[in-house]
Amino acid sequence: VYFHLCLGLFFLTVVFVFSALLNRDRPRYYNNASTMGFRGHVNVGLGFRPQPSIYENLIRVTNDAKEQLRLASSLKLFRDDANAFGYAEEKPCVLLKLNKIYGWMPQPGALPLKFTEMTGLKVDDPSQPANVYVTCGGAADADNDVLSNLTYYSLLDKTGNSVYGGIPYYYFPYRSVKHHVQPFVLVQFNSIPKNRLINVQCRAWARNIEHETKTMQGMTAHTTERLHGYCLRPIGPLHNLSSNTNRYDVCRATRSHRCTLSHINGSIIAVNDGQI
Repeated sequence: VYFHLCLGLFFLTVVFVFSALLNRDRPRYYNNASTMGFRGHVNVGLGFRPQPSIYENLIRVTNDAKEQLRLASSLKLFRDDANAFGYAEEKPCVLLKLNKIYGWMPQPGALPLKFTEMTGLKVDDPSQPANVYVTCGGAADADNDVLSNLTYYSLLDKTGNSVYGGIPYYYFPYRSVKHHVQPFVLVQFNSIPKNRLINVQCRAWARNIEHETKTMQGMTAHTTERLHGYCLRPIGPLHNLSSNTNRYDVCRATRSHRCTLSHINGSIIAVNDGQI
């Protein structure tokens, strides 16, 4: 008994000492001094919402009201919108946000030439604080051919910009403070074609942000699919596939037929038609 009592007291003492040594305002190691530093450089990441499943990056847009509200509900943590963030009109908004890296700041100076050519925006004054800009496009030429008419909503242009969005300089550097509001950019896809998968890549732009497609540094990717005239509901896992793979009832608007489609990474692998 005494042995276990002493062991417990020793453990509590160690926890108390380490807690007293921790800095509550900032991490001990951050930026280049942390494990994120690589060759004297820290690269930020980009994330997106909504992400309906942790196993895939597919956003399905339908005319089913319940599905629309389910997708829009995750965006209400950042901002409220009476129009369900465009999902009610099948013009979905995707929220993009930077990872929180303590002390990181965008470096002032000239932006990459590729960004200037894409947007026509020239920023090259090193004496001015730097914003972070965001753009989206197709992952391949076939995706770019059908991906058009985008609108970016951000604090740089609250009314909407058709070329880029951005996060103002005064949100940097990130500090561990109470009531911190995480900045974001909303990208609305106004003309998604029906019944087609579109692979979308979005990138964050600053002088000290590098892009790497293999590791997705400085960028993020998702797939969008618009199923018009259908409603989706999960009906359970397939027995002959991974337990993480769902199948869906896809019901025509007339509700006279049922089509069971099985998806793996957005690809249709089986179709079964039958009467309801």
